[in-house]
Amino acid sequence: MENEKRKFSNEFKAEAVKLVLAGDRSMKEVADSLGIEVYHLSSWKSKHLSSSGRAFTQSKRSPEEDRILKLEKENADLKMENAILKKATAIFSRQK
Repeated sequence: MENEKRKFSNEFKAEAVKLVLAGDRSMKEVADSLGIEVYHLSSWKSKHLSSSGRAFTQSKRSPEEDRILKLEKENADLKMENAILKKATAIFSRQK
């Protein structure tokens, strides 16, 4: 069997996650029955739970929502960079 990258539809992912969340079978059993790897299912489940169940829906965000998300990500990145710079400054100032 060739190592071929498979694509899964959002509907397939949503249904697979529903099977896991139903709790009747283990994640491994669900993955085996669907012919997928457990790590795919685990990743999809995490995505589903972190997005309040909207990970695989087809709903589109408004331009305002997209802009807000972009700005929030940029803000988080800048905060992280600032923290790194503060730590580096503290390290360099101790070395003098």
